[in-house]
Amino acid sequence: MTSFRRFAPPELLTAGAGIVLLIGMLAFPWYHEADPWVVVHGEVTITLDHNVLGGQGGYLGVAAVVLLIVLLIELIYSRLAPPRVPHLPVAWATVELFTALAVGMLLVARTLVHLGDFGWGFYPVMCAAMVLAYGAFAMARGSSVSPANVLAGR
Repeated sequence: MTSFRRFAPPELLTAGAGIVLLIGMLAFPWYHEADPWVVVHGEVTITLDHNVLGGQGGYLGVAAVVLLIVLLIELIYSRLAPPRVPHLPVAWATVELFTALAVGMLLVARTLVHLGDFGWGFYPVMCAAMVLAYGAFAMARGSSVSPANVLAGR
């Protein structure tokens, strides 16, 4: 329980949305695809459900999953581990914001590659991506505590 106290509310929002987004991207059906080779009495009988990684533009989904995993690892590690993260010319919150925005842009690009026939999982995944971007924006705006201050107890 004390480890959760190291997270500010925007950081908890971002981490929670990221975990929900990761589960949704891997487990929820992103879109339906009808198999044109299986036709019975003039109707297509088999539809395939693909997650973010499958079908046309799956490489964009793979890139989004990889970036999301990197973001979650960095977010959790920098808050819970000793302060060993390297110093960058920009703030870590800015890097987290741009990573979250990149995940959202990859999902939008994935949507544009295959428009239509979206499965039910498309909608919660896109909502979780928006919440992830909002949480990262709140962290970058300065609503959260920097990792060094959290670990020092300030």
